[in-house]
Amino acid sequence: MSSNAQVRKRKVVWPDKLRWQGEFSERLRADEKPRAAFQRLMRDGCLWGNAMSFLYAYTFSSMTVFQEHSRRRDAVLEGLKAVAGRLDRAALAMQKTLDTEWWSEPTFASFLQERCRYDFEAVSGAGTVIRGKAAPDFALQLPSTLKSYSAGLNRLRKELQKNLSARRVGKVIYLAQFATYMQMLTQQPVPWNELAELVNAAGPENWEEKPVDASLLQKNLRNFVNRNEELYRDICADVAAYLATCAQLPDKEKPTLVGWTLKRRTANT
Repeated sequence: MSSNAQVRKRKVVWPDKLRWQGEFSERLRADEKPRAAFQRLMRDGCLWGNAMSFLYAYTFSSMTVFQEHSRRRDAVLEGLKAVAGRLDRAALAMQKTLDTEWWSEPTFASFLQERCRYDFEAVSGAGTVIRGKAAPDFALQLPSTLKSYSAGLNRLRKELQKNLSARRVGKVIYLAQFATYMQMLTQQPVPWNELAELVNAAGPENWEEKPVDASLLQKNLRNFVNRNEELYRDICADVAAYLATCAQLPDKEKPTLVGWTLKRRTANT
């Protein structure tokens, strides 16, 4: 017997944004309540692109963003684990080499430390050429160095496993962005009833998600803010900066929040 997850996977195909926009527009024309909700947002000054980007992301991000993010993060975590393992094995192999008996010395390490010297040449900051002989200390230190790098990679893996997981953030991050945008744009309370109407209308045919109401959206946002206070402060600062940019531009030249964010990130790299 097929599981519910398998049935859902067969019913809902990977979303095409342009196709979804067309289907959503058809639903707005056919249903008065979501149409009125959308018109309310437009009258309040919301950009069409911002409303559509929010609804698409909120509806499909579990498929298009968080599943893909989890897949990529898991690949990175596996890669870090593999590299750390290779470093540990290389450290053991080097230590075994250093512990090998060497002619009149107890070990190869003893030979390197006590008797082995090699020529070196370096140039000082003033341009002076310095020549001499040095012991190969780097070879003696290599096992501990490799082990320290391996331990560092394992600590990094643990940090990556707990920061901003999909369970803690999820699609509510898009609700936080859009609700903040509407509140700052209008200087009025967030139109929660209208948002709930549009979120429910945004789901495609055969959508398995349960309908939401205004109180549930508000509760989800409160929980998001409580769990991610620093991230929410960043969202508020970004939205304020975005609206300040839009205030200086003619209506036809105002970018969407997504487009503005991408452009700013590119400029800062």
